Amino acid sequence: MDIQKPLQTLACLARGVDPISKQAFAKDSPYNHPQVIRDLFSCVDYINDRAKRIRMTPEQIKQKNIDKGLPVNCGMPWTPDLKHQLAEQFRQGLSVKDLATKFQRTNASINAELKRQGLITEGAMPEF
Repeated sequence: MDIQKPLQTLACLARGVDPISKQAFAKDSPYNHPQVIRDLFSCVDYINDRAKRIRMTPEQIKQKNIDKGLPVNCGMPWTPDLKHQLAEQFRQGLSVKDLATKFQRTNASINAELKRQGLITEGAMPEF
């Protein structure tokens, strides 16, 4: 999917310009409300950041995580081997916090993967 055209549309809206007619929106248009403008620009920034991240190597992603003070493997994909190790160690009684430290991921990431594997349910998620 080419994201450039939708991104241009969002950028136009954020600037208060109709992406079709190229005319400025009326002052009372929702696109001229400060909160809407901030939200649209936030979406543009988020999409641009995600697009850059997709083009990054795993080493670059890990370095960016370190620079941001995040766990090294934050946002990295789970390999089948890592999924198996996580499940085994969870079954052995390791806490979510200990697993997060061991796998260098966030508690939320550990909970999400355990949930995907059916090892925990939404209502029975372990305490951090």
